[in-house]
Amino acid sequence: LEWPRVGAVTGFLSPNQQYVATAAQHFADMPITLVSLRQQKLIATWAVEGVSFQTYSLPVWTADNRLFFFIQDTLYRASPADGYNEAQEVLKLDPGASFVTVNRQGTQIAFRRDRHLWLANIDGSDARQITTSKTLDYMQYHGERRPTFSPDGRHIAFTGATTRGATWSDYDYRDKSWVSVTGGEFGYVAIVPADGRLYDLDDKESGAIWLRKTAKGKAGVPCGGNLFWR
Repeated sequence: LEWPRVGAVTGFLSPNQQYVATAAQHFADMPITLVSLRQQKLIATWAVEGVSFQTYSLPVWTADNRLFFFIQDTLYRASPADGYNEAQEVLKLDPGASFVTVNRQGTQIAFRRDRHLWLANIDGSDARQITTSKTLDYMQYHGERRPTFSPDGRHIAFTGATTRGATWSDYDYRDKSWVSVTGGEFGYVAIVPADGRLYDLDDKESGAIWLRKTAKGKAGVPCGGNLFWR
């Protein structure tokens, strides 16, 4: 498979190890792609005409080999029952939702909205904000992002930048924009239960777990990419 200007491809192996789904790449105009390892051929690609590839979330496999992916404001599902020939619409989320992911049981979704994380049933019902933290209006990356469920669906890991893991920031005088990073990365790694409760990440007694570089250390674990549970 070849696309112009394609970079390193992020692939996701299906539970039955027969397929690989790849993430979209906006700089290469590469859609979400499904490849059969057994047949060694392209099975399907998914894209919505006129929608920037930057709005696509990562494809996610459930334990029964269904594939979920989010484009702009819609969550889709492709199934092995029909050979992944069609991507069916599961639900639409309010504008502003991003980093949408699905648990392996196919029963819940987690996503970022208004800089914090939300949890909902797979049909969009019972949507609840599950993280909160102090944010600054001029810093785009403040808040929480990149959620991923644990294999048993009981916890959610994510990256966050809060007063408990303050970001380093600098001012770019050439274009008058703020640059915000965390130790050269995009956030520290944290975990909360997927129980629908609201966790205040600035409160050390909230029950949220911040991963540390050492058991007794105060330094968090910075992350510049997506998190994956195994």
